[in-house]
Amino acid sequence: MTYLVMGVILIVCTVLQIQMPGYAVLGGAKIPFLLSVCLYYSLTRETGVMLAAAFCAGFLQDSLSEIPLGYSAFLFCLLGWAVSRFRNFVVSESFVTPTFFGGVASLIFTISIYMWLAADGLVSFGAGRLFMRFVGAGFLGMICAPVVFFLTRKLDQLVGNVEFNEEIDVFE
Repeated sequence: MTYLVMGVILIVCTVLQIQMPGYAVLGGAKIPFLLSVCLYYSLTRETGVMLAAAFCAGFLQDSLSEIPLGYSAFLFCLLGWAVSRFRNFVVSESFVTPTFFGGVASLIFTISIYMWLAADGLVSFGAGRLFMRFVGAGFLGMICAPVVFFLTRKLDQLVGNVEFNEEIDVFE
């Protein structure tokens, strides 16, 4: 069922990635739905499942953009692996965890992909737009990741992949 949920989430996030425009005020940065899926699986599943999610999400992102195939997939796998090293030190159910990792990973991905594309001569931005794109990517990652984590966790709970965490509202 894990791969079924992953497929559904990847399809939904791919559609959202296509439909949501880049924000001009943020240097053209787009909301990182697919990167957030990669981060969710890197913090909640073993390495094999995370790599499958990262590769599929990266391949879908490359297919939807003008980025050469494999660039995003490689960076998503690398970022997913790096984030998974912190799995035992953080609480993935917390709101702070996806906010932090979403912002940092989105910023690192945007800087890395820009440097890679610029080295190949495929992209060139002015310093002001580039700075705003980096800031915008981090900001949008901080907003997007908690939402993707919440929805994916709820879907995982619905199909029985993870257990419900009961909250205690009353002191006994």
